[in-house]
Amino acid sequence: MKVPHCVAILLCLGLIGCSRGCAQPPPRTQGPDLQDIRKAAEPGPSLPPGGRQECLGRMVFAVPRGMEWGITYQPWQSFEERHDYIGFPGDIAVNGDCSEVGPITIRVMGPAPKKLLKDQISSHQAGKSLAIKDLLHDSESRKETIKTLKENPNKEDPVGIAKAIKDFEADIKDDEARVKAISESWQPYDLGLPDSAAYIQGSSLFAYLWRDGKLHCFMDSQGEGDPPVEVRKPRFDAFVRNYRTRRLYEIPKERGICLPYGFVPDDGSMPYTIRISFRFEDALGVIYSLGTATVGVLGSEPTWFHATSSAAAGMGGELEGYKVQRIGPRGARIGALTAQQGGCVVQQHPEGQAPFETYILYTGYGGWGHSQVLPTVSLDLRCYVAGEEGSTALTENPPPFSVTYSRYDALLKSLHLRPTTPLMPELEGLSGVSR
Repeated sequence: MKVPHCVAILLCLGLIGCSRGCAQPPPRTQGPDLQDIRKAAEPGPSLPPGGRQECLGRMVFAVPRGMEWGITYQPWQSFEERHDYIGFPGDIAVNGDCSEVGPITIRVMGPAPKKLLKDQISSHQAGKSLAIKDLLHDSESRKETIKTLKENPNKEDPVGIAKAIKDFEADIKDDEARVKAISESWQPYDLGLPDSAAYIQGSSLFAYLWRDGKLHCFMDSQGEGDPPVEVRKPRFDAFVRNYRTRRLYEIPKERGICLPYGFVPDDGSMPYTIRISFRFEDALGVIYSLGTATVGVLGSEPTWFHATSSAAAGMGGELEGYKVQRIGPRGARIGALTAQQGGCVVQQHPEGQAPFETYILYTGYGGWGHSQVLPTVSLDLRCYVAGEEGSTALTENPPPFSVTYSRYDALLKSLHLRPTTPLMPELEGLSGVSR
C-alpha cells in the first residue's frame, strides 16, 4: 500500500502529540550546586585530526560530515512579516525555529542577494504607505458619516447624534495625529556600517547586515514595561554594531552567543532563546533541531513531558496497522548532563517501493535558573519522505533508523558548553576548571 500522507507527515514532522507550546513547570527556586556546574565544565570528546565543530547559543558540538543550517529565505517574504526560520530549500519546512538574544529577535537568511537590503527597507516603506492610506480612508468614512448625521432630516435623537458626531470628530483628530506621527517617525536611518540598512517604525527598530551572501536581520519591538524607543535605540544600534559574522565551523574563543554564521559577544550574562534546525549533506530528509535557552520565568524545559509525548506518538490510532517501535521515555545523556529521551520508529511498506522507516526522537535537558552554563538543551530528530507534499525535492527516503540514531547519539555525546577565555563567570575560581 502507499504510505498514508497523514502518517508520513505527522510522524516525520513530529506533529503527533503535544507541541512545544505546552505549559512549563515553574523554575527551580535555587541555582545549580557545585556538582552541576562541574558537569557543565566537562570537556566534550576529543576531536580527530581535522575534526570540525559548530556552535549554537553557548553550546558546541562535533560535525563529522558536511552540514547545512535551515536558514533559507523566501524572496517574497520580508523579515518584518516573519521573524522565525523557514527551513531548507525544496520546501522542507521547520516549525518553531527562532532566535532571541536579550530583547533582540535575530534571523539569519541565506544564501541571499545583496539587493535584499533595499527590499527590506522597501517593505517597511510600503507598510508605512499602507498604514497612512488606511488611516486616511477611515477619516474620510467618518467625515461622510458626520455629514449624514448632521443632515438628520427626521430630527431623531438630537442629543445622541450630537454625541456621536463629537466622538467621530475626536476619532478624526486621533487619525490625523497618527498619520503625522507615522509620517515623521517611520523612517530609514544610517547605522554607519558597510552593506547595512536600518529602519525605525514607531516603537520598533529594525536593522539588516549583508555579509558573505547572508542577510542578518535584527528587531527590537517594544514590550510591556519596556522603555520608549528613544532610550532603546542607542542600545539596539550598539548591539548590531557589536554583532559579528563568522564562517561555518568557526568557533569563537571568547564569551558570547553563537548563531548560524553569527556571534553576539557578551560578558556571560545575556539571556537567550534559540532553536534552529540543521541537516547533514548526505541525508537531506533527516532534520535535527537544536534548542538551547537560559531558564527564565516560564521555567525549565518540560523534558519528561516531551519525551513521553514523543514516545506515545500515534497512540490515538493514527498508526494502527503499522509495526511501531517505541523508544522510552527513558534516561539519556547530553554530554555529561542527565536528560530525558523518547520517540518512535514506524516500519513503512509502500506498494511498489522498498520498505523503509520513519521516525521521531526527542532528547532534552531542563537546565537551571540563575545559570548561564547550564541552559536548557534539546535535540529533536524528524524525517521527511521523498515525494510527499513539503518535501518534493527529496529523491530518497530516510536512511534506516539505526544509521540515523548512531549519528544522533554521537551528536548528543559531543554537545557541551563551549570553552571560553576568560572563563564564564560561574566557572571562575572553580578548582580543576581551566578552560
